[in-house]
Amino acid sequence: MIVTEQVLSATLSELASINHRERALYTDKVKEQQPLLFDMVLMQKELQASVETLDALLEILLVSHNAIDSKGAQIQHVSDQQMIDALNRFVTEIGFASGLTADLLKQSIQQYRQNHREPVLFRWALQRMTETGVTDFASDQQSSLLAACTIVNCLTDSTCADESGSSD
Repeated sequence: MIVTEQVLSATLSELASINHRERALYTDKVKEQQPLLFDMVLMQKELQASVETLDALLEILLVSHNAIDSKGAQIQHVSDQQMIDALNRFVTEIGFASGLTADLLKQSIQQYRQNHREPVLFRWALQRMTETGVTDFASDQQSSLLAACTIVNCLTDSTCADESGSSD
């Protein structure tokens, strides 16, 4: 695990303290390094996501990238195939295909979160989506929630961490 509660808190504080210009420059940097993840966020607009949801997804991308990067981990460029693989693996692991009831789906997601390689970051991303009112994997909000999970999973999967720096 790279992203501890302390790393997440420091990242959130750092991004909250930068001015608009610095945030735009950082957003451009992440867009350049992870264009497919950035495009996935923008695609949610076409799927009728609200401005608040788009902002939350962009924040999840920026915070996840910054938190992992701040620990000296190398984040590899995420490819189309990696995105597809991460999404398919997530959907399979939490049991979307088995037609779970809402309660069982919620339990499955909680179990997935607890066993995630970056549980702090994954929990925060889901909480951030909840703050925007996007909470239901079984509704028309599914695409935005899957995008949030895919962002965290892809950045986590594409990380080559320096294990000596991840003990915080």
